[in-house]
Amino acid sequence: FSIKEMKANWTGLYHCSYESGGHWSSPSGNLDLMMAGSYDKPSLSSMSGRVVAPGDNVTLQCFSRIKFDSFILTKDDKTGLYRSQDNGVQTTFHMDHVTSTQAGTYRCYGAFSKDPYVWSHPSDPLQLVVT
Repeated sequence: FSIKEMKANWTGLYHCSYESGGHWSSPSGNLDLMMAGSYDKPSLSSMSGRVVAPGDNVTLQCFSRIKFDSFILTKDDKTGLYRSQDNGVQTTFHMDHVTSTQAGTYRCYGAFSKDPYVWSHPSDPLQLVVT
């Protein structure tokens, strides 16, 4: 399957099945297809600093000039996706007792409840170091 030009109406929850001998397979696992880049990017900062010790609590703040219905925090290695339903211009994400697995590059996005798969541009990256 190929999407030649990504548009908001292609976003959403997908799965696939196949037909063989008149019978359909069980559906595959779900795939959430998002589109980023539809709104101005929010800002991401660490209220705990960018270098923290193992066991510290970390608070990341996502802020925008646009009043989004939710904010999404992602980690570049795809191990984390956190959604906040704050309905405003900022939210905080808390990570308690961090370990080296939480170290990495984070970005946040904004979205509206009417199109939850259509996201803003990503924030500038924030590198969190746990040492």
